Amino acid sequence: MTALARDAALQEQDVLRAVIATPEDDFPRLQYADWCEENDQQARADLIRAQVELATLPIPPAGYTDNCPCCGHRRTHQDGCRFLVCSQQQWGAMNALSINPFGCLQNGMACMDRWHWSRGFVERVECSLDAWCWYGPDIAVRHPLARVTALVSSSQCPSTRGYLGPAGEEVDIVHTGAQRTIRCGGANCSLVVTASNYNGDWRHQDTVMHTGTAWWARPLLERLASAYRDVILQADFTRAGPIQEAASGILIGWAREEGLRRLEG
Repeated sequence: MTALARDAALQEQDVLRAVIATPEDDFPRLQYADWCEENDQQARADLIRAQVELATLPIPPAGYTDNCPCCGHRRTHQDGCRFLVCSQQQWGAMNALSINPFGCLQNGMACMDRWHWSRGFVERVECSLDAWCWYGPDIAVRHPLARVTALVSSSQCPSTRGYLGPAGEEVDIVHTGAQRTIRCGGANCSLVVTASNYNGDWRHQDTVMHTGTAWWARPLLERLASAYRDVILQADFTRAGPIQEAASGILIGWAREEGLRRLEG
């Protein structure tokens, strides 16, 4: 890496840290758009500027059609949606960051609406645990994430089932009168936490963690296991919400730590 390229990379890291530290402020986002323009990433710069401007406008009514300011394509607004996501620009931005857009799949097809963009950056992600282990660190050091959801399904909540990750895994909640289980992950990173009913008293029984080739994800699994041990004993265990809430901050915190470790290494 040349000295010029090294200086540009350090400047980029400084601006992205400001974006992450002050997610409500548009100034660092526009600063990053300037950096992108100066470093041959015009599409990324256009996406940030267009979405920052769109975010200040009233939400259009459902069914309203207009041309996307990023790519010019005609699009129809859904109910309560500013349509801040341009599919062409979104794909280009993800590819530029070397992030696999197929990190979240639904029934074997690209499910890009699981990446929620706001004002030029990814704000929310819904994906499998396996996908987050691989791509989370790269995303977390470049985007001001507010929420990450490890997709959860429940045999007692059929509407939450069916979201598959790249290895075909599902985050599963299993609940019977005698045993409860939270199972998530895939071939490279998986976690199983179980509890058993002893005369009406639920107690943590066992935890199994497997990282495979994703050895760096071990601290993440340990933190998730601790949170899941608390959740699995709660009375509303069958609801997906408490499990997702318990995991979101852990997923973001671990990914940001791992991403910074890689940058500094």
